[in-house]
Amino acid sequence: MDKLICFDFDGTLTESSSWYLFNTHFGMTAEEDHSLFQQYLENGFDYKNWIAQIITILKERSLLNRDSLELFLSTIPLRDGAKELLNSCKESGYTTAIISGGLKQVVEYVSCALGVDHVITTSELVFNEDGSFETIVDQGDEMYAKVKAFETICKEYGVSSEDAIAVGDGGNDLEIFKKTKKGIILGNYEPLKEFAWKQVQSLSEIKELI
Repeated sequence: MDKLICFDFDGTLTESSSWYLFNTHFGMTAEEDHSLFQQYLENGFDYKNWIAQIITILKERSLLNRDSLELFLSTIPLRDGAKELLNSCKESGYTTAIISGGLKQVVEYVSCALGVDHVITTSELVFNEDGSFETIVDQGDEMYAKVKAFETICKEYGVSSEDAIAVGDGGNDLEIFKKTKKGIILGNYEPLKEFAWKQVQSLSEIKELI
């Protein structure tokens, strides 16, 4: 039987949120980033409005363009053991995938360095012909967009959603964990525990489970 392992990106394969690193690199203050995210979490506004406000701030600060993005991509720190774990998955016969609410350009850059087989993201930067930043296109709330992507990739590789391993650390992984019987929590996010198969504190521990 084919074997599939799907990873979250932010906080799972990276040390921290690539959204936070991206936003603050391109002109948003840490306080602005935190405030917007908290308002979204507390239902102060929906996902579309959250992204719209990010777009507005990025345009106001005028630091983001195609060239400056290229310089930013190599600065994203990976979590310890990420490359080694992906190599172990390949050696054990798994197809590897990243399913992320992050930006396509960011996730694909890192996934290439890690040798990931398949990448699905729910948002993407759009640039004008001159390289200036235009907008961010997205598929709506990350949690529901990610579970649709999970179902799609399972079908594509002929693996039951219950048999595919899913590794995640936070709220937008919840619906995926409900679908699989092999959800692995990295860290201590309480809502995932009810639906998890295993819980680990480091990526190196996952090598013993696959």
